[in-house]
Parts: sequence; C-alpha cells; structure tokens
Amino acid sequence: MGARCHDGQCRTWGLAAYDATATTPPRYRVWDGSNLSAEVDLPPTSTDVAWVVLRSSPRGNEAVLGALDDDGNLTVHTWNGASWGETWSAALGSIVGGPRSNTRRFDLAFEATTGDALVVFADVTPTFKYRRRTQGRWDEVDQLADVALDDVGLWVRAEPRPGTNDVMVAVLTGASGNALHALRWNGVDEWKSRIETAARPVGSSTPCFDLVAESATGNVMLLWGAAGSTLHSRVFSASWGAETTAYTLPSKALWVTAASDPTPGSRNVAVGVITADAYVERGVWDGTAWLARPAAVPVRAHDVRGVDVAFAGTTGRAVFAYNELATPTQVTTATWTAAEGHGNPVLLPPADGDILFVQLRADWQTNDIMLLSSDTSSGLTQRCWRQGTWSDGTVTADGTVSRVSEPFMFCW
Repeated sequence: MGARCHDGQCRTWGLAAYDATATTPPRYRVWDGSNLSAEVDLPPTSTDVAWVVLRSSPRGNEAVLGALDDDGNLTVHTWNGASWGETWSAALGSIVGGPRSNTRRFDLAFEATTGDALVVFADVTPTFKYRRRTQGRWDEVDQLADVALDDVGLWVRAEPRPGTNDVMVAVLTGASGNALHALRWNGVDEWKSRIETAARPVGSSTPCFDLVAESATGNVMLLWGAAGSTLHSRVFSASWGAETTAYTLPSKALWVTAASDPTPGSRNVAVGVITADAYVERGVWDGTAWLARPAAVPVRAHDVRGVDVAFAGTTGRAVFAYNELATPTQVTTATWTAAEGHGNPVLLPPADGDILFVQLRADWQTNDIMLLSSDTSSGLTQRCWRQGTWSDGTVTADGTVSRVSEPFMFCW
C-alpha cells in the first residue's frame, strides 16, 4: 500500500501484537496493506501476557506497546517505524482477592499536538502512576499523579483530546466498592478537572465505561453503565457538564465501547454495549441527541467483550462487530449512517471455536478497518474492511491466545 500521511508524517505499516503461549515470548507482525509478515518475537515476559495495548503516534513514525503479564508486571516497548527500541517495566503487584492481571490496570495515549506518549497505570495503592515520553525519551522513574482515588484502580482508560495536549483518563475502582473517576492531564505537568461520578458504576469486574472525543468540538464524553440499568453520559469541554442518561436499557451495561466519526465537522459517536442479560445494544449520538436503538441482539456471553465499533474513515459510516448467540463461532457486522440508519447484519465465516473478544481498529487516514477476534480454540483471526468488503480471514495466531483476557491489539 502507499504511504498514509498526516501533517507531513507518513507511514506504510500497521502492527499486530499478541501473546503466544507460556513457552514463547509475545510476538508481533507487520501489516503491509495486504498481508501480515512472519511472526517475530518480542523480549520474553516472566509469564503469559493477559492484556495488550498498542497505539501509534499522530505526529511521527512511532508506536508504543504495553503488555501486562500474569505476574502483574507491565512492560512497555517503543517502535520507531522499523524496529523495537526502548523498553521499561513497572511492577503493578497483586490485588487482594483476585489474580494479578484479571483487569487491565493501564492504558496509553499520544498527545494530539506534540505526539508525546503518556502511559498511565494503577498498582496496589490509591494513587495511580504515569510515565511520559517527550523528545524521544521516557521518564526514568514512575511519576505519581497528585490525585488520591478512593481505592485501588482496576480498569484504566486514556483518550487524547483533539486539538490540545490534554489526555483524559478514567479509572474504575472497586476493591471495596465501585466508583468511577475521571481527570485530565494538561500536557505539561498537572492532573486537573477531577470528578467522581454521582451515578455509581454497575460493578468493577468488567470495564463498564469508555471515553470518546467528538471530532468537531474536541469535547470528550465519559460513558458508563450506571446502577438502575442506564447508560450515563458526562461531557468535558472547558469543564465537566452535568450527568445525563444516554439510554435506559433492559439490564445493566457490563461492557461499553465507543468510537467517534473523524469526518470534519462531525459530532457523531457510536456506542456498543453488552448487557447483563447477554444482549448487545447499539446506539448513536448525533451531536444533539441519542438516536433510537435497533432491536437488541442476543450474544453468546456477557463475561467477555464480544462487541466493538469503529468509523470507516471519513465516510460517516459506523461499523459494529459482535458475536451472536445463534452463531457462536462467527462475527456479525452491521453498519450505521445518518442517511441510512442501521443496516442489515452481515455474518462473517466461522472461526475454529466460539468467538470471545472482538476488536475493531480504524485507519486514521484511509477508510480501512482491521477486525481481530479471539476464540475458544485459542486462535486469533484478522480481517480487513476495505471499500465495504471484508477480506478473507487470516489466522494471526493459532492455538496460542488467552481465552480469558485480551492479549492482542492492532494499530495503524
């Protein structure tokens, strides 16, 4: 494929990173636009990797990979466009009453204007930590966010705020009760605009929340499943607005994932939810109101995130992917546009096992979308959406991927 360029920065690659088995280190493959390269090993971890986050810079030919292993160790690798370089690690420790890696206690983001990277993570204290990469160098030691939460962070999410160096961070705590916190990194040296939601989240065993930024306004929306079977919303512009109800659902929202339309001038946001009664719900914010949802679809399981959503470049088309109860080995996709509304579902060919985690990653320059899905045979399958058509499935990893967490990610 040709180079994809933005503000003078071009790249011709995509990356897939994933854990293999306990006997082999994590691995990665490079996407050239049509095919994945052969598997290449990353430096080994002490045990299996449970969670992977992989994101690329909007301002340079760089990517950062974070991997949390079963011993509670976070390892961060830096990609320069051709090879992996700087690596650092942090011991997050073991949370009392549960495995060390049963929740994703970290995330990373690139500041929108500088392209500096920020990794945020929670250990066994109520004060979460961070490291920043500026001018090509990582902080040498963990930095303490000058904000004490009510408890230990279990799930962490970071989202850059368009047009600024702000990064919004949400942390779900729950070792002794469920609370959702959100705050803002100011791009320099301070954490500001901290809130704790009044409507308490439904639980902490799943990430029942997400952050998403409107393209047109740069406003960042915090969405979460609240007690009482509602999907709540709170928006940050210059400050946090009031809490509102986005949707009233038939049961509690356990998994929440959202994406924004990158089309210039668009305020559209799409959200996918898996509920406690094992249904997938799909919704859309058009910048002024939450639109009517299509009929809920039964899914195979509610203990994994078998749903995701992404927008296909600047087409204005949202693509939802989910796993239906009636077709457990297959991923279903469905689209939405402002003109057409919610479209008819398309069923993709079956995997070797029942589908577990579903992941969509949209290219920031073209209209392509990459779909990764894990299954109960420990396989990982990749497909590319291009010009409205899904490619044949490529088995990225066969019989090696975790069946209880999400140790894989793709970035453009």
